[in-house]
Amino acid sequence: GGVPEMTRQLDLNDSLAEVSGCMLFRHMFLRASQTQQVVDYLKLRWADV
Repeated sequence: GGVPEMTRQLDLNDSLAEVSGCMLFRHMFLRASQTQQVVDYLKLRWADV
């Protein structure tokens, strides 16, 4: 899990033209201390989007 898994899934989705849409997260997921590394990664990855 964690950042490597999120990276793998997002990279796969980006490589497939038939995959489009958005990702939804629960508010508490984004605030939980154990998911902070993933949140930081997503902020970096999507900073220029």
